[in-house]
Amino acid sequence: MNYSNNNCVAAALVILTKVTKVPIHCTMPGYEWSRFVEASAEVRDMTCSICRHVLCRPLVTKCCQSTYCESCIKNWLATKKTCPAEKKPLKFADGVHNAPTAIAKILKRQRIKCAMASKGCQEVTCLL
Repeated sequence: MNYSNNNCVAAALVILTKVTKVPIHCTMPGYEWSRFVEASAEVRDMTCSICRHVLCRPLVTKCCQSTYCESCIKNWLATKKTCPAEKKPLKFADGVHNAPTAIAKILKRQRIKCAMASKGCQEVTCLL
């Protein structure tokens, strides 16, 4: 397949959705460190303890204020029903909320290589 730099990310998402038969927003864990271009110091602390990558759509648990990728915490709670950090009972509907706006703002400023960089794409874009 031949993708131009402008549409390679969208194409990768479409392919992943077709292959897995699951919408991409349900399958995407955090961002790998190798994809970042000069990540800021603040981002070093924004790691999901489930997937060990930089947070993707961060959510916070109410019980201990730990932050996880949206897909990671949803998948965890679908089978384990406990907080990953404290092992106390936790439900997604009433035990998890959006991360503070400050976290999203820091993440938005980061530059990241295209998910198709290993296939030759040279595009670098803002994270969110």
